[in-house]
Amino acid sequence: MNKKLVAAFLIVLVLIALLVWLFIESTKPLPGEKMMQEGRAHLTEASKVDYNFNPPTSGDHYPSWITKGFFDEPRADGSLVHSLEHGYIIIWYDCERKGLGFRVKGIVKTAYAQTDDKGRMQMTQGSEGSPSAKLSDLPKSFSDGSCDNFKNRLKSLSQKFGLHKLIFIPRLGMDYPLVLTAWGRMEKLNSVDESKIKAFIDAFRDQGPESTVEP
Repeated sequence: MNKKLVAAFLIVLVLIALLVWLFIESTKPLPGEKMMQEGRAHLTEASKVDYNFNPPTSGDHYPSWITKGFFDEPRADGSLVHSLEHGYIIIWYDCERKGLGFRVKGIVKTAYAQTDDKGRMQMTQGSEGSPSAKLSDLPKSFSDGSCDNFKNRLKSLSQKFGLHKLIFIPRLGMDYPLVLTAWGRMEKLNSVDESKIKAFIDAFRDQGPESTVEP
């Protein structure tokens, strides 16, 4: 067999291997669970908004949205859902897990946007929003140090994966201590599972229905 035939044979093998790999990757199930879409309309900041899932994964929302960061106090669901629309990943943590009767409510600051030459929304005023509840309003487990190890592990992931379009935020009344949401997607975790968190972020960060340019 001459060198040209050997080279051609090797190229064919490489192409076959590449096609097999692409097929396997394309047929892998996406992380988390696909959730029912609940709409995308903008509501006024004073509107009451309820969602079918806890935490929400889509739905009508406020004009304002919450920017990246690690938060010790909750923010309004109506603004967080808008963040999901922009392709944010929200990592909700519950230091109580079984806490009940807590409802997120409050007023948030409005963030304004303009579009770039490609029609993508560009942040002109970021917003952390106004806390929906103070840390002192949450159960003691959120502030007495007993949850610090849990929160510190999450903070270390925020540094490892980068905070771009990531929000870490407390929430009571969830079925699991840790829930990840993207637009129309949810992953429930019993612990800080780095591989599953990374897979979810890699699959859905910047993949919301509304393309925006944000830090």
